[in-house]
Amino acid sequence: MDGAFRVGTWLVQPKLNSISSGEAAVRLEPKVMEVLVCLASRPGEPVSKETLLKTVWPDTFVSDDVLTRSISELRRALNDDARSPRFIETIAKRGYRLLAPAQPVLQSPAAPVPAWRQVSSPSKRPRPRRSAVAFAGVALGFALLLAFGISARRQRSVAQKPLPTIRSLAVLPLQNLSGDPAQEYFADGMTEELITELSRASALRVISRTSVMRYKKTDKSLPQIARELGVDAVVEGSVLRSGDRVRITAQLIYAPTDSHLWAQSYEREMKDVLALQSEISGAIVKQVQTQLSAQPSLMPPAPSTPTVDPRAYEAYLKATHYWAKYTGPDLDKSRRYFEQAIKFDPNYSRGYSGLGDVYLSLVSSDLLPDTDLRKVEFLEIKAMQLDPSLAEPHEAMTWVRLYRWDLAGARQEAERALVLNPSDPDAHVAYLWCLLLQGKLNHAVPDLQKIRQLDPASPPFLASLGSILDSAQRFDEALQLCREAVDFQHDFGLAHWCVGRAYIGKQQPDRAISEFRQALAAGDMPYFRRDLALAQAALGNRRPALEVIRQFEAKKDGSLDYEIATLQAVLGNNEAALNRLEMVYSRHGRKLVFASLEPAFEPLHSDLRFRDLVRRVTLSR
Repeated sequence: MDGAFRVGTWLVQPKLNSISSGEAAVRLEPKVMEVLVCLASRPGEPVSKETLLKTVWPDTFVSDDVLTRSISELRRALNDDARSPRFIETIAKRGYRLLAPAQPVLQSPAAPVPAWRQVSSPSKRPRPRRSAVAFAGVALGFALLLAFGISARRQRSVAQKPLPTIRSLAVLPLQNLSGDPAQEYFADGMTEELITELSRASALRVISRTSVMRYKKTDKSLPQIARELGVDAVVEGSVLRSGDRVRITAQLIYAPTDSHLWAQSYEREMKDVLALQSEISGAIVKQVQTQLSAQPSLMPPAPSTPTVDPRAYEAYLKATHYWAKYTGPDLDKSRRYFEQAIKFDPNYSRGYSGLGDVYLSLVSSDLLPDTDLRKVEFLEIKAMQLDPSLAEPHEAMTWVRLYRWDLAGARQEAERALVLNPSDPDAHVAYLWCLLLQGKLNHAVPDLQKIRQLDPASPPFLASLGSILDSAQRFDEALQLCREAVDFQHDFGLAHWCVGRAYIGKQQPDRAISEFRQALAAGDMPYFRRDLALAQAALGNRRPALEVIRQFEAKKDGSLDYEIATLQAVLGNNEAALNRLEMVYSRHGRKLVFASLEPAFEPLHSDLRFRDLVRRVTLSR
């Protein structure tokens, strides 16, 4: 059911994600609307939970809780009561049923064409003004005209051919046509933004940025890239920026046969760049959707496409450029640019979310105290208020809730993030940690292969999944994933650390020592040093562990009390370990949420004080 329809007195408009009755109008989340459309396709008939989950979340693992929450939001929007329903009935142990009939209504007249300039071929393009000539340059202008002509011919040549089924795609790094290497950050940032926009498509698996950036300036063929990433289609294109204008050319290519399915070029002012990204992603998804007609709403429309101060957007792209490098100095540069973005445009939601992510990373790495989680929460909530469609703030808030020992609240945030962006690999990682800490990971493990396809060539993502499997004591699988991360980036310290942890789990501390030393060579993190000492202690050499305890205690700031407790436990000093853990508890230390999973604390599992500590953390919210 694609068009508008009525359910009782309510007018349902799926393309707008809204329902209205009289003067009352309610906007629904895209996935909540898809649940309603699925029920409306079978009015009066029971629809099983399995059918709803497969229809609305076809390529994403979600629990029944996500569906239950969506039904609750529908009932709230419809003013329905679960105890005496007028619209949605719960059928025990089976599913749900739409009680009211669904009556199709005539579509409203088409919306007027937006006032942005779209270029499909030279013959349709307006005569360029002097500023446009200066923008492109003579030689570059000729090249673009030729490209547009080729794109138009390709578009005409494939118009009559049926579009192959596309359920997954990758956006390759957009080419920087400015001729200025200093503008690479802009092209890379636009690539990431287009990926983010396309990731909102519910039935489309979109490869994350980290994996696709490996193919920047590659000589590999598109079919080969597609095979390596496991996708059906590829988007490639270019970015040209001059002054306050930006032009993007994009092509959708069916990768197995290297067939061009669609090509288009767009030009806008920088202040309208958000709308430009939305239009391009919408056009691509429209091409894909023709083969997925069973999906009522493959990609929900963005709630709005506000303008953004060009200075703020440029600062934001620079911030994400340094963020991707993920080193201490680069994180500091990223923070400063996010702050600039907010200063230039106080209503730019992604600026707040990005700045919150930087602070969260610094807290997670022990570079800032746990008290700075308040700053993270303020920034992420501000981002949510400015743009409720963003998934990133909910992903960040998952970790804030976890660090505050609020497992239920963390899981709700992760589920909301997955509803808003099913292709976000980091949201899946956060959700899996929630399941693991709640003892429910086994329900999700069969889907890990599907989840890893979201970012198959990303060392951080592979290492994160490996760390989850290691904590679930699935050591062989963890070792395989972390080894892959090392193969992709040999100097990635976190990947070596994860390999070492897996070897510790397999009771091979001698092999773990080598990995921990390589991790330390890449960066001196406290937990790298701690685990090297733990592995040496497991081989009977206690001296390094005692020396690390001395070094950590000399800091006298309490941030390393958790690491000290693990070392004391491995050395057999149970009383000292428990006393140190109580100190962490008194400060509400974030790491205590992971204490039940920490292998070093296994000697404490039979101690009633440790059990009570874990219980207090679990029941603290």
